[in-house]
Amino acid sequence: MDSRVIATEIEKRHPKPTVYLDSPTLAKLEGIMPKIMLGLRGIVFPQVPISLLNEASHPHWYKTRVARAGKDLDQLAKEEGGQQAWDKLKPHIDEVTALLKEDESGPYFMGKTVSYADFVWGGFLIFIKRVSLEEFQRLMKITGADSEVHNKLMVALGPWSLRDDS
Repeated sequence: MDSRVIATEIEKRHPKPTVYLDSPTLAKLEGIMPKIMLGLRGIVFPQVPISLLNEASHPHWYKTRVARAGKDLDQLAKEEGGQQAWDKLKPHIDEVTALLKEDESGPYFMGKTVSYADFVWGGFLIFIKRVSLEEFQRLMKITGADSEVHNKLMVALGPWSLRDDS
């Protein structure tokens, strides 16, 4: 659940190859991600049990997320979800897009070099797509012509994002 702590420990034990935890881009991305995740709770909180969790996990999810949101998840979805959430998040998504476009040799934040920042953002994109294809499409729509840089990153991260549900 706290992948940064895990990544730091792995990097400490196995420093080669590095995942560039000291990257200025990663620091910027880590400053943006909490704003994005907070802004998406009206979308994510109601969708996760439907899309990702088994039924046995639903009571815990609803109890903890209602407590965290301070309101019923249907109310949260009405007040903070849908297109209005994406509209509010657009400036933050634009910041991430600008970071991803800085090194035009792409597809990674560091051009041709994969780093932990790619897994942070790529993991987020995969998560949103698995929560709701419709919401993922909204995300891509607000990035406009720049959606291609996000898609290229997802393709490049393909070998690391394969699922083994066996």
